[in-house]
Amino acid sequence: MAANFEVLPGLPAVGPYPEQFAPDGRPTHSEGLVVRVLPRKGEPWVGNFQRGLSKLDAVLAHPNGNNVIVIAGGQAYEVRSHWSRRPCVDPPKGFTGRSINATIGA
Repeated sequence: MAANFEVLPGLPAVGPYPEQFAPDGRPTHSEGLVVRVLPRKGEPWVGNFQRGLSKLDAVLAHPNGNNVIVIAGGQAYEVRSHWSRRPCVDPPKGFTGRSINATIGA
């Protein structure tokens, strides 16, 4: 069973501060694509993913059943769903917003 996830309409008003994800590693940024991740094991968490320059947003289960692929405005993130103090980001190699758009057909 893979991790579950849901795209939220915005940053939650209550609860823990969302984890911040940006391609340049900035610790905080404005609201991006907000995703709640419900891992198979561990506590649910919310991530705020900085968008790229396109309109393509998607959240997909990774084939390994543990990771989540988040595409925020064409910017790709591969994130381990389980909580280990902070989710680990494994940036996909060789992907840009342009190549993701071409691959998905957007």
